[in-house]
Order: sequence, then structure tokens, then C-alpha cells
Amino acid sequence: MKKLIVFTLSSLFAITCYSQHSLITKNDGVLDVKISEIGDSTISYQLKGEKNGPTQTIAFRDVKSYRVRDGITHRISVPKRDTLVSLLIDKESTMLLQQFADNQNKQIGKALKTTGTISMAIGVPCVAAGLASVLYANLLPNPTSGYTTSQTLANQNHGLQYMSAETYIDKLEEYNGKVRAANNAGYIMLGAGSALTIVGIPLYCYGNHLMQLTVNYTGNGAGLSVNF
Repeated sequence: MKKLIVFTLSSLFAITCYSQHSLITKNDGVLDVKISEIGDSTISYQLKGEKNGPTQTIAFRDVKSYRVRDGITHRISVPKRDTLVSLLIDKESTMLLQQFADNQNKQIGKALKTTGTISMAIGVPCVAAGLASVLYANLLPNPTSGYTTSQTLANQNHGLQYMSAETYIDKLEEYNGKVRAANNAGYIMLGAGSALTIVGIPLYCYGNHLMQLTVNYTGNGAGLSVNF
């Protein structure tokens, strides 16, 4: 009878202690386990109800926290790898670095290429419009050409026509105003368009280059290779 009582109490104690062990994974899953060992970077355990079952191992990076007999929840803190050398230690980290680098290259490249395209799309028409405006200013006919404000001169020269001084001055001022406005607009558009085009071309080319740039894992321990 005493043996039965001792055996029963021992079993209850074992079950109680067993149920107090648990693992909380990164995806918030809860595992009722019997923890047998806590190493430097892994935890060894058996699943609840499998006392004689196989011992399994889980890495710290996959565990949020664990609880053992003391009833206190112990959080897992995995040091961050901040250096490129540490990232190159294992293939998994290198592949993540490759994916990140490729994604960053494509995103930055796309942004630069788009900016370059927009810059050239605005710049080239501006250059064309500026040239057209300057050309218009130089080809605009002078309304006072062939006219004179002298009646005597007009009578003597059949190639000239008489125009009153007031009308002559009004037409000349109007003409000069149109020429000045066309030239000013043309030079402004030429300058702005040229600048946008000059900036847009290298942005487009470099962005396109980045989008085609890939970072590959060499697989031979040498780390990363860059393809252009």
C-alpha cells in the first residue's frame, strides 16, 4: 500500500512538472513539452505524452520564450548580426542578403529609371519648343519693313510706302515685344529642357543598370558574386 502511494505521488509530481514545461514559438504556437537541455543556441525537448519518445531540438531563433518548473517565462534573445562577415557565415543568411540586395537594386533602379524617363519626357519637348520659339522670333516679319514716315522719301522711292510716325512706332513696339517674348520663352525652355535631358539620361541608364544587377551566392564559401 505504501509503495502504491509513493508510486502515485511520484507519478503525479512527474506529470505536474512535465506539464509545467512549454515552448512558445515565433508564430505564437504553444508546445507542451519536457525540456531536457537548454544549450547555447538550441533547446532539446520531448513532446508531452511521449516520455520515451525521440528528443527533438529547436533553435533559439524559432522560439519566443519557454517556461520550466519555476513557472517563470524566459524570453529568448538572439543577438542580431550586424556585419556583412557574420551574414556570410551560413548559406541561409547569405541567401537572405542576396534576396534583399536584389530587391533593393530593383526598387532603386526602377525609381531612378522612372525618374529619368519622366525627366527626358519633359526635357526633350522643352528643347524642341524652345528651338521653335527662338526660330519664330527670328523669322517673324517686321511690319515696318518697306514703310517710311517721310512722305517725300516715299514719293521718291517707289519701293517704300508712307506710314504715319505714330502708326510706325506702334507697329514697331508691337513687333519688338513679340520678338522679345518669343526669345525669352525660347531660351528659358531651352535651358530647362537641356538640364532635364542631361539629368534624365544618366538616371535612366543607371537605373536600368541596377535593375539588371544581381547578387549571387557562390556556394564555395567565397561569399557573394556580383553580375553586371
